[in-house]
Amino acid sequence: KKSFELNFRSEYGPGVLNYQVFPNRDFSVFNKLVLRSGSQDYNGAFFRDILGSELMEPSTTVEVQAYKSIILYINGRYWGIYDIREKVDEYFVATHFNVEKETANVVRADSSVSYGSMSGIYKIINYAGSHDMSLSSNYQYILDRLDINSYIDFWVAETYSTNNDIINTRYINSSVYDNGKYKMVFYDLDFAFYRYARNYYAFMIDPAGMSDLKVSTMLMRNLMKNATFRSTFVQRLKTNMEEIWNQANVSSKIEMLYEKMQPEMPRDHARWDIPTSDWEEEVDKLRNFVAVRTQYLMNQTKSFFNLSDAEFREIFGEFI
Repeated sequence: KKSFELNFRSEYGPGVLNYQVFPNRDFSVFNKLVLRSGSQDYNGAFFRDILGSELMEPSTTVEVQAYKSIILYINGRYWGIYDIREKVDEYFVATHFNVEKETANVVRADSSVSYGSMSGIYKIINYAGSHDMSLSSNYQYILDRLDINSYIDFWVAETYSTNNDIINTRYINSSVYDNGKYKMVFYDLDFAFYRYARNYYAFMIDPAGMSDLKVSTMLMRNLMKNATFRSTFVQRLKTNMEEIWNQANVSSKIEMLYEKMQPEMPRDHARWDIPTSDWEEEVDKLRNFVAVRTQYLMNQTKSFFNLSDAEFREIFGEFI
């Protein structure tokens, strides 16, 4: 079951789609869209990726793709459940920040460039790796160029969800928006919400990097040497747990998506020769993840940040 990209080219018509595809977006002109099949999760729970988007949609610091679930037919043939998604590219930056696309930069964690230049984010990462980040003056260099709340909230989301496929991380910015500060996009979550006991802190500061790509952890490894950053991380973890990643909220989103998908799943699975019982088991894995993830995360947080019992109770008491 493959995903598709829709490119609206001028040789076939206006060159854009002018339609309010997503009710929760205040723009209605699209150059490209993605028809997402569930990707690596198509024969799993199917909705891990849109679960993450649904949860982070209220965030004011981290960007997410809008989605709309549909039933797809191609030339009259049933193709199954798909999600229409925004494509994370220069047009995504232009519409989300209300800027011209030519001002955008979209760079992956592996330093490959989707649009624009990698020089800005490379300078940030290289500076962090070559300067003592425990010093306030050096930390200020990062703050002037990176939206630190966006960066932390992104990593809180990755930490809770234990996303294992991190190389598709996108840094985005516009030279004319928020002083050109880089912000984060939370997406591509087909390998998230699996390993509830995983110590993600160890994963995200591993000197070997993620997928053996050392640069992928260089920024976080060095920022964690700064006391202000560590304190801010803990406080934003608390806020995000209260507002987004608490068990009741995550569970309610899972059930909402399950109930929306469940009536159509047997037909989709018949089309792609997948036992529906497997899907039910995968959704149960999500439920089990949520039931225990908070406790593992709290224990790991207390240890990683060296919080005393009193400090831990004061900050995270409601989650103990």
